[in-house]
Amino acid sequence: MGEASCNVCPHACSPAEGAYGLCGSRKMQGGKIVPEGYGRLTSLALDPIEKKPFARFHPGTTVLSLSSYGCNLKCP
Repeated sequence: MGEASCNVCPHACSPAEGAYGLCGSRKMQGGKIVPEGYGRLTSLALDPIEKKPFARFHPGTTVLSLSSYGCNLKCP
């Protein structure tokens, strides 16, 4: 086990030095959890505002959506 544990999700991974956590996007480096994907985009799209959790906020408009890699939950 590593020296630190990640507090981003409920799994609270504590990977060994140089290993990735369950999400595959954070790893143990120098005794600290480091986000490997920081600043790296894997998706960029214009989505309808209704797809986002904004109730009645500028209906009919679009919003810029961006994301990175990694998942911190284990779906069936």
